[in-house]
Amino acid sequence: MARSDPDQTDETCTFCWIANGQDEETEILKKSKDLVCFRDIVPAAPHHYLVIPRQHITSCHALNSGHISLVKHMAEMGKAVLKDQGFTDTEDIRLGFHQPPYTSIDHLHLHVLAPASQISEYHHYKFIQGTYRFLTDEYLTKCLKKVAPPVRGLESCFSCLSKQREEEVPDFKRREEANLSEKPEAEEATQRGKSGVNKAAASLL
Repeated sequence: MARSDPDQTDETCTFCWIANGQDEETEILKKSKDLVCFRDIVPAAPHHYLVIPRQHITSCHALNSGHISLVKHMAEMGKAVLKDQGFTDTEDIRLGFHQPPYTSIDHLHLHVLAPASQISEYHHYKFIQGTYRFLTDEYLTKCLKKVAPPVRGLESCFSCLSKQREEEVPDFKRREEANLSEKPEAEEATQRGKSGVNKAAASLL
């Protein structure tokens, strides 16, 4: 299995271990360059799978509009796994994410449950649509459209501006020095002009 970028994983995260193929006990049902799918160890329905990104993202609270495609791909993989497992009734499935503090592991994961009508009564409260605890993939995608991604590179921009200003300072100094060097010459010319005028005026007397 391809490994994730070391800079985007957490060595203490169980799901990062699974995504990196370091947990031999977990059977990977489906994988892609960015995602991995496996069974939930405490299933709440006959079919209960988890889709996780290889990148370590703590929860849905860490997402923004730039992650919409990621959420969609997670949902697509979940549906594909259901199909691979022989479940085709797309009207009786439930996909969604838990929000903190209702997350058991701090690594983004999509719950894929089917049939939704057979979710265990004991676990049913955890997967009720329209509650703060559980956000469907469609609702989350809708919400993310309003969350702008963070502006990256501002520090480098400010650094460039600062450098540009520093480079411009000597220019200002050179201009000031040039003006100062020209000032005595201008004053001398003015004095010569005044002297000439005075001499001309004296000759007329």
